[in-house]
Amino acid sequence: MLRAFLVTALLALAAGCGNAPSKGDCEKLVEHLVELEAAAGGAAAADPKGAKGELDQQKKKVRESVGLDFCLKDLSKDQLECGLKARSLEELGTCEKS
Repeated sequence: MLRAFLVTALLALAAGCGNAPSKGDCEKLVEHLVELEAAAGGAAAADPKGAKGELDQQKKKVRESVGLDFCLKDLSKDQLECGLKARSLEELGTCEKS
């Protein structure tokens, strides 16, 4: 009886975890978010000769501040896929409702 209960509980837990994004997918989402942030900040119009180092530093800061926890703990695969398809920060904001 106890064994049947444990098997059922583990299957239910695994089913719930099946909708969680992988670490690799979350890393892709963070990189995409960094690029969207950079574009929203005018990175596309920046002088490539003088601003490259500064832009790289800003991207690094965004990556570090965002981290992966929000993705691994709070997002579903549907939300992650929506985020990866977003072409702007505004579109990204609609993914929370997915």
